[in-house]
Parts: sequence; structure tokens; C-alpha cells
Amino acid sequence: MLFVHGKTFCCNRNRQYLPDLRPVDVGRLSPRNVAIGGQNEATDFSIPPRNKDVRSASKPKERTHMKHRYGLTAAAMAFGLTVGIGAASAHTPYEVTVTNNLDEELLAPILVAPVSEDGKIFVEHYVSAEAEHQILTGDPAMLVARIGDEAAVGHGMDGPPGVLLAPGKSITFTVETHADELRVLAMVAPAMYEDHYVTAVVDLDGGSASVVLDRFDIGYDEGRRAIEAVDYAVATVDVSRI
Repeated sequence: MLFVHGKTFCCNRNRQYLPDLRPVDVGRLSPRNVAIGGQNEATDFSIPPRNKDVRSASKPKERTHMKHRYGLTAAAMAFGLTVGIGAASAHTPYEVTVTNNLDEELLAPILVAPVSEDGKIFVEHYVSAEAEHQILTGDPAMLVARIGDEAAVGHGMDGPPGVLLAPGKSITFTVETHADELRVLAMVAPAMYEDHYVTAVVDLDGGSASVVLDRFDIGYDEGRRAIEAVDYAVATVDVSRI
């Protein structure tokens, strides 16, 4: 369910079909997407990778019910969108385009921040409280507040409450940053799985880049509370200097 402007919207809970998501071969993920606490170690699990092909293994447990609501209020979205977009004039402007390549699921608002802020997103094998809130609710406002002016948010126009990105669609927005690398992160809307997110690191050296976003499960509903890679190349992000 979503809460917007005091109204309640119901999500489709039809579970007759679930995507065949499988834990990936983490050894084939690039070091950036699976490092811990900023360390580029391919065997670690907190800061997800710079997206290479990965191979599937056994199928994870299917969700039997949904416990969480994702609420994206107009006020929260306005806060997220204004923080970071109008950064200092010394920052370089970039055009960011995110495309949802998932078959059925939508993406919640997309947070962009320098990789130097990863310590506010990932904590050892898990995520920070603010990042957990974004991944479980879709609302990035808490994480944006913690990161500060270095954070920016873009969002789609689909689904209630009109800020999601539907499959096959793209959004383009502008960020200004002095960073050499950007972290991109968004919740997968929980119509099928309730604690999944996508992420990638974009290297800005050269002024433009195109990378895929991989999919991860934080293990909240299973009680595991440890990041597990489950799929790769479920979305793309293109960044170019303006």
C-alpha cells in the first residue's frame, strides 16, 4: 500500500507468477558492487559491484506475504529532489538517464550520490538505517538528509503515487557534482519482493559512462540482514557531462 496526500493505494499482490530470481555467483561480480565498508574486495557483501555478467545459482525463498508499505509523499519527494540538484557552481553538471529493464516491476525514486558517501549507505554486510528505509519504503528522504547537498534524486511518473519508473521506460535528470564516481541506488517496488534494490557505480572519468544496475536483496524479511546479489543488468544508467 502507498500513502500519498492522505490517500491509500493498493498494490497488486498477485503471486501466481514470480520472476526466477536466483542468488548470483558473487565471484563474477566486479569488486565495486560487493565491497565492505568501502574496501574493494570481491568476496565482501556490503557495497555492491561495478556490474559484470553473473551466473545464477539456486532459487531463493519466495515471499509468501508482504509486511511493508512504501510511502512516497509529495513533501518527501520535493525534499529529495531539491537537495543536491542545485549544488555549488564549482560542481560539474551531468545528465543522468536511468532505464528500467525489468519485465514487470517498477523502480522507486533513484538516489545519486558520490561514492565517497558509501559509508552512509552501507554498513559492513548490511545497509545503514537510512538506506534500509529507502529500500523498504521507496522514500529516499532520510538518506538524502544524511548525505546532504551531495545527494540528488530523480523519479518516474508511473504507478501510484506517480513517482515510479515502469518497465521499459526511462527518466532523465541533471545532477551537479565534483565526484569522480557516483553511486546510483533505487528500491524495486515490492509487488513481488519487498526488500530488493538495484545499484551501480558510475565512473565519471572521461565525462560520460554507461553501466548496468544489478539487483540485491538485503534479507530483511528473512531476518538474515545481509546483502545478497540476486540478478544482474536489470536496469541501465547513462551519464554524460553537460
